[in-house]
Amino acid sequence: MNKETEKISVLLERFFAGQTTDSEERELYRFFRQETIPEEFAPLRPVFAYFDSGLAEELGQAAPPPSKRKLWIVWGSVAASILLILFASLFFISREPADPFEGSYIIRNGVRITDLTLIRPELEATLQQAILKHQDVDPAEICFLRQTLDHYNRILDSIENEEIRNEVAAILFTNY
Repeated sequence: MNKETEKISVLLERFFAGQTTDSEERELYRFFRQETIPEEFAPLRPVFAYFDSGLAEELGQAAPPPSKRKLWIVWGSVAASILLILFASLFFISREPADPFEGSYIIRNGVRITDLTLIRPELEATLQQAILKHQDVDPAEICFLRQTLDHYNRILDSIENEEIRNEVAAILFTNY
C-alpha cells in the first residue's frame, strides 16, 4: 500500500466517523474525481461523486419562490385539515355516551330477548353478583372485562345477519 492509498484509507475512516475537516473532505472529493483510483476504493466513487457534486448542487441552490398555485394548494390543505379535525371532533364530542348494555340479549326458554328495558335490571344484577363473588379479583381486571364485553357487544351490533351474529356471539362469549 503506497502512502497516498494509506492516507486516503485514514481519511475515509475519519470521514465515516464524522471527524474530517472541510479541507480533508475536499481532498477526498479530488481523489475520487481522478480517472483511475485503486480498485479497493471503486465502490465508494458514486458516494463521493454525490457528495462532491449532487449535494453541493442541492445545498447551493436557493429555493425558488413559491408559485401562487403552490400557495393555494398549501393553504387549501391546511384549511381542509382544520375542517376535517373540526367536524371529526364535533361528531365525537356530540355523541351521547355509549350504553354498556347496548346490543345485549338474554335467551330465556329458547327465546332471545333484546329489549333493554326488560333485561337491563337482570344484566346489572348479574354484573353485581359477579363483582361480589370475585371480590379478590383485581378491579383493573373487572374494568378490562367490562370493556371487553362492551367491545364484543359493539361487534355484535355491527352484524346485521342474525344467524351470523348468533354464531359470532357463541364464539366471543365461550370463555365468559
